[in-house]
Amino acid sequence: MPDGAVSLAEYARRRGVSQEAVRKAVKVGRLSKSVVFAASGKPKVIPDLADDEWTANTDRSQQRVPAVAPPTPAPSPEPEPQRDEPKTATFQQARTLREAYMARLAKLEFEEKSGKLVTTESVKNEAFKVARVVRDSMLNIPDRIAADLANETNQFKVHQRLVTEIRRALEDLRL
Repeated sequence: MPDGAVSLAEYARRRGVSQEAVRKAVKVGRLSKSVVFAASGKPKVIPDLADDEWTANTDRSQQRVPAVAPPTPAPSPEPEPQRDEPKTATFQQARTLREAYMARLAKLEFEEKSGKLVTTESVKNEAFKVARVVRDSMLNIPDRIAADLANETNQFKVHQRLVTEIRRALEDLRL
């Protein structure tokens, strides 16, 4: 066996793919020249030769996992500004942070009292009430016009009457 041959699992780890992908490549013949068999009968791979075969015989559009991990971005020369409070804040920093939050709370309270903000619960309740009125209005249409439609044999007149009643019900909902 040639020096440097590694197991399929080791080659998969080096390549950054699953063991199953390497086994499949051997099975379908994408890796053939680089595959040798150990005395135990298990296949081994010569990594340098296998890399060349892998590149030449693999359709890149069919790969789900990139063959090479994307390079890690270089650290930026300028440190990013801290957005959270410091771990060891001085009394002055803590007081400044507290005052900033108190100002935000005061602004929210003012906007709520002036009517610019409403609670989500009141919006949900109001939406439920409107939906209930729409539902009731639409469900009342059959009760109002069923007798008139039962006597009508002209399909066009039935359609026209239904459209008229639906429009009337929806127009009555304008709040």
